[in-house]
Amino acid sequence: MSARRGYQPFPDAKPLCFLHVQKTGGASAIAWLESMFPADRVAPCRNPWEFEALRGEGRVFDLYAGHILGGQLDLLPRECDLFTILRDPAQIVASAYYHRRAVGPTGGGDRGERLNDHLAGLCRRFSLEEVLNLDHPSIRFAFWDTLTRFLGATESEHFDDGLICGPSARAIRDRQITVGRQVLSRALVVGDHATYNDSLLLLAAERGWPAPPILPRFHDFNAPTNNDAARDSVEIKVRQVSPADYAIYDFAKPLISQTRSRLAALAGEATSEAVNARHAALFFTESSPLARLSVDADAGWAGYGWSLRERDGDGNAFRRIADERTAVILARVAPGPRRFRLRLWNVDAAALDGLAARANGQPLERLGLSWEGRALCVDWALPVDRAQDLVLEIEKPASAHHAKLWVSGCAVMADISA
Repeated sequence: MSARRGYQPFPDAKPLCFLHVQKTGGASAIAWLESMFPADRVAPCRNPWEFEALRGEGRVFDLYAGHILGGQLDLLPRECDLFTILRDPAQIVASAYYHRRAVGPTGGGDRGERLNDHLAGLCRRFSLEEVLNLDHPSIRFAFWDTLTRFLGATESEHFDDGLICGPSARAIRDRQITVGRQVLSRALVVGDHATYNDSLLLLAAERGWPAPPILPRFHDFNAPTNNDAARDSVEIKVRQVSPADYAIYDFAKPLISQTRSRLAALAGEATSEAVNARHAALFFTESSPLARLSVDADAGWAGYGWSLRERDGDGNAFRRIADERTAVILARVAPGPRRFRLRLWNVDAAALDGLAARANGQPLERLGLSWEGRALCVDWALPVDRAQDLVLEIEKPASAHHAKLWVSGCAVMADISA
């Protein structure tokens, strides 16, 4: 198994594009998605103008994730899985309002920084309803028809305020609604902020991945976003200024409603455990037994229970056990005596002393410690008398659940001492 394949059990998997609509929880999703691919296979883009710069370059990536617009999808590879998360339009507006209130002034001089400072000042000065009643270009850009612009606009349309309320605005919005619906219709998964975890689980099941760990959530902390969005005065005003968004959102509701039934059809149940079991079954079906396995924390490895990819101060990749207790690595091993090696980038003595490993439920004999470059390696004996599917479970000692254990990679290799 190549260290570059990572979690992906399907060698011919399509590239993935996550269309991040603002204020839908997309930053957390991007953190997870980036951890599922080697860093050099992720497009270095977050905003429409950065994605636009890819046009004509000829480079192809495995993951495109950020504020790419529905009108920019022609710059993606021909075959590409699409994923997006939507949200009730009034909640998007309320979330954007509280985010603007929380953002401090940048004091910057470019157009974007001046706009952000202006919006922050308005949102601190006025209530949500008062802001929505301000007929100002910056308000129209920040709060009106967000779903429609992200799913249906081109880069030039997205940033042109004149198109929002100019003489051709209606025709442009109608076309953007059409494009947005086409994007949603071709998407592999259309998720919703209200069923966020199920949306991510469905994508994982469709791609043959393990379930995501518990993800950090950005924005909206301690803000009455949903309560404000549910007020009649807010919803009526948002429907007035963003009718296209409701046309998009209403179109998406039947697609969103299928999430749990699709998840159950793929994995048996709509749970993380079921998605992990599907990942393991697909891995063992699709992979061939290897005499040697070596995988790194940049790409990740087949298995589950691991954190997102993290990096130390020097940029070295590592992963932690997500629940600080146990995690699993999957391997298909050819016959012959083997040893299982865990490479540790940083570890507390309390975690190292009692660190244990099991193969298919059976405890493994720990052989000792060694160094491999800057990584401290822990080896266990892995007797294999025939080709075997291995579920390798790593367990921290009960007394050291919160002790540091940064895993930079793992390997299964021939045991030359046998």
